[in-house]
Amino acid sequence: MFFTKVVKAWQIFSFVVAILISHCIVQDDSSPMEPPAGKKLVHQSDRGKEVFIFCPQTVTVEYKNSVHRPHMQSGTWVKDGNTILITWTKEYGGEGIGTPSGDCDIDCRYPSYKSFNREIDDSLKLDWKFIQDHPFGDWDISDHPLDCEAVDLER
Repeated sequence: MFFTKVVKAWQIFSFVVAILISHCIVQDDSSPMEPPAGKKLVHQSDRGKEVFIFCPQTVTVEYKNSVHRPHMQSGTWVKDGNTILITWTKEYGGEGIGTPSGDCDIDCRYPSYKSFNREIDDSLKLDWKFIQDHPFGDWDISDHPLDCEAVDLER
């Protein structure tokens, strides 16, 4: 009799655990990020190279050809149809000190750099459909390994 009760209790316990597990799996509404979130977009133009890193709410761009080393902007973004609307709120990096070497219209280096961090109010519109349709033109799209949760918490 005792053995039968233990077996019955085990069956009920197993059934309840199975229901709880399946409920948790079904209730998990974490869906993959909607692009461009989770993507790195690289734009190459006559002005130079820009690398955009998109997280779910934020975006950061690094200007590779700049007198500042590094030269970054960060802000927030929303997608409206095929338009990505970026609002830049912060600019930071290193400002050159001393006499530069090289042509600063193309690329130059300073002997040293002083850190800067300033608030800005600027915006940018990108055509997401155009970027997707021209992956081997001016734009390159790839996944990025950045921990977006850590980045979003820093802002």
